[in-house]
This record gives sequence, structure tokens and C-alpha cells, in this order.
Amino acid sequence: MAVEIIEALLKIGFNFDLVLADSLYGESPTFIAVLSKHKKHYLLAIRSNFGMEVHFEQFKINYSTIYILESNQTLVSRFC
Repeated sequence: MAVEIIEALLKIGFNFDLVLADSLYGESPTFIAVLSKHKKHYLLAIRSNFGMEVHFEQFKINYSTIYILESNQTLVSRFC
């Protein structure tokens, strides 16, 4: 449903720079593909045990600190 909403909003000229979504959409290849197709920035949640394959040679990586909010509401910093 979110894909259809995004497509409809863009069709009527509604513009947005960033999409935020929970893990239901963060783990959806179709949803991510639509955002990428329209060159939209996104921040998507994924489950802590979600498996994925990343080919790092495809990306330019900037090393930085990310912050993760654990389920017990503790903020943990990780470096990548």
C-alpha cells in the first residue's frame, strides 16, 4: 500500500525529500526499489536479526558513528 501512496503523491506533484518507515517497509525490496527509482532519501528500520547481503564494493563508504536505540531504550554507538 505504501508504494501506491508514494506513487500517487509523486504523480500529483507532491514533493518530499525524506521517507521514514518501520521495519515492515524497511525489509521490503519493492518499497526500497520505488524509493531508489524516484531518488528519494530514506531512513528505514530493520529488525536486529534481519539478514541481508551487502556487497561493499558497490558503495562509497564514509566511516561514521551510528546510534542504535536498543529495545530497552539504551542508546548504543557503533562505528562503521
